[in-house]
Amino acid sequence: IAVAALAVPYVAPSGSGGKSSSPQTREFYVLSTEWNMDTIPSGLNHYGFTPSEITVNQGDTVLVHFYNTHDDTHHTFTLPAYNLNVDLAPNQNQTFSFTATQAGTFTFYCSFHAPTMRGELVVLPA
Repeated sequence: IAVAALAVPYVAPSGSGGKSSSPQTREFYVLSTEWNMDTIPSGLNHYGFTPSEITVNQGDTVLVHFYNTHDDTHHTFTLPAYNLNVDLAPNQNQTFSFTATQAGTFTFYCSFHAPTMRGELVVLPA
């Protein structure tokens, strides 16, 4: 699967005290990743997410383009705090969005490949 661009980590505008004046749409490309097997302890899977951290402001719309880049396994983007569970077959992609209503740090993961395939959604308070 070819992807034109990856997400650049969100950085709040300078002079804003880390906060944006109004909710915005933040767009991310999230890809399944396969790690080098030599660096993974025995018994753990070798999958992850790129990027593994998504940072937005409370009230922002989060637009995610999720790509399963593998040709032999399903992956999910599961984010219980926002009631999300997107299951992708091999070599598939899906775009979805949600509003970041809750401030805090929330774990997203693949329900098939936990605990190593996980990341964090960081929602900065309004």
